[in-house]
Amino acid sequence: AGLGVSAPVINPTSRTATVKMVLATLGHAAARAGPLARFAAQTPPSALAVPSSIGAVRRFADYDWNMGVPGSRIRNPDPQGYNDVAPGMGFKWWALMLTSGACFFWGNTYDLSRGVNIAIGLFGPNAPM
Repeated sequence: AGLGVSAPVINPTSRTATVKMVLATLGHAAARAGPLARFAAQTPPSALAVPSSIGAVRRFADYDWNMGVPGSRIRNPDPQGYNDVAPGMGFKWWALMLTSGACFFWGNTYDLSRGVNIAIGLFGPNAPM
C-alpha cells in the first residue's frame, strides 16, 4: 500500500527472525566494545552534565529582547520609539477593559435589586462545575 515501498514482514517465531535478532544484538555489543568505545570510557565524570545543573545557566539573561530574537533577521525598526516586548496599549484598550469589567459586575447586581432572591450563581444555571 502507499507508495509501493514496503518493509519485509518478519515472523517473530521463525528461525531466520531469531538469527537476525541475535546477530543485531551481537553487532551492537561489538560496536560498544569496539575501538571507539575506549574513547567514550575515558570521559571523566565531571565533564558529564548533571541533570540538576542543566537549567541553572541563564543564557541571554542580559539580552535586550526589544531589539529582536538572537539569530533572526527580523529586527525592531524603532526600538526607542516602540517597546516590542511590553507595548503600551493606549487609551482605547484601557477604556474597553474598564467598560467591560464594569458591565460584568453591574450586570450581576441585577439579582440584588429584586424583591425575590434569585440565587442562580454568577454565570447562570448552566455554570461549569
